[in-house]
Parts: sequence; structure tokens; C-alpha cells
Amino acid sequence: MGYSTESKWLTATITFALAALSASTAFSLYFWKRKSRDLDSKIGELEKSLKASLDNCAAERQGRIRAQQALRKALTQPKLDNVELTSYPMAPIGVIQSCFSTRYLGGRRLVFQIRDL
Repeated sequence: MGYSTESKWLTATITFALAALSASTAFSLYFWKRKSRDLDSKIGELEKSLKASLDNCAAERQGRIRAQQALRKALTQPKLDNVELTSYPMAPIGVIQSCFSTRYLGGRRLVFQIRDL
């Protein structure tokens, strides 16, 4: 009689362990699928954002290219009133004054190279 009681307890314990294991597996699978769905939606949003950003960069690049082409075209067409400014557009932005009357050599390296000769 003791054997059937122990057998019932062993069967009940194994059944309970298998039920707990299957429930744990089911919950893990549910949470894994949910996390996978969330990550897939996040990846989709990031891909859309990346595509929009790339489209925006391409549009900006096209705008810059068109502006450079228009500027190049405007600069290559000489104006009749002042040909010098259109051939190389450059204007002075300032004047530098120095306390030295003349400029000798560029820097130390040049001085050492001249002394070594």
C-alpha cells in the first residue's frame, strides 16, 4: 500500500513540474514574441526615419548642386561694365599693418636650413 501512495506523490510531483515547465515556456514564448513585435515595429519606424532623412539629404544636395551651377553660370558670363570682377571675384576684406619694416624668412626651420648650407 505504501508503494501506491509514493507512486501517486511521484506522479503528482512530475505532473506539477511538467505543468509548471509548460506554463513557464508559454509565458516566455509570449513575452519573447511580444518583445519581437515591439522591436520589429521600432525597426520599421527607424527605417522610415532613415529613408526620410536620406530623401531630405538628397533634396538638399540637389538644391546645393543647382545653386552652384547657377552661380558658376552667372560667374562665367562676363558683365560688360566690369570684366575684372567677373573673371575672378575677389574683394579685399582688410589691411594688415606690422611693426616690422621688412620680412625676412618664413620661420625657424628655414633659418636652420640656411645655416646648415
